[in-house]
Amino acid sequence: MALRRWLRHKCEARDVDTLTAPPPVAESAPQSRTPTSGRTLILVTVLLAVAMMLVFPVRSWFTQRAVLAELEGEITAAQQRVDDLQRQRDTWQDPNHIEAEARRRLNMVRKGENALIVMRPQEQSAAEVPPPADTWYGRLWQSVEERSGRRPADLAETATDPGSPR
Repeated sequence: MALRRWLRHKCEARDVDTLTAPPPVAESAPQSRTPTSGRTLILVTVLLAVAMMLVFPVRSWFTQRAVLAELEGEITAAQQRVDDLQRQRDTWQDPNHIEAEARRRLNMVRKGENALIVMRPQEQSAAEVPPPADTWYGRLWQSVEERSGRRPADLAETATDPGSPR
């Protein structure tokens, strides 16, 4: 604004000698902020539209990256499992290992060797374990034994003695 006034003042001056700098203009009250121009509004609108168009592809990209990372972890675990199985297969290719496992698991021996199996005293077979007394058939058997006045040991002796009266 001040430049226009100064230029107008120069153009209106007829005398070249009278041309001087324009008189200092007192600062007027600060002008109110100019409203945003149409170009700025269009630019902001276009930027918002581009941002809205990029939201879904970017979100999809992040989701795919997470799935890809999870699948890579699964692939690593599967590859480790394959390596373990190949190592185990290679171990079973050794005849010495096969023989050792047959001896350990199946109690197999070579011709001419004597097999010796040690039975531990705390292990009892199912036939040796008496039925618990708190079951219905245990209580029934106990009541039969009490009524007859005979113990199971007595019954076993009579069953093996063929000459005894029944």
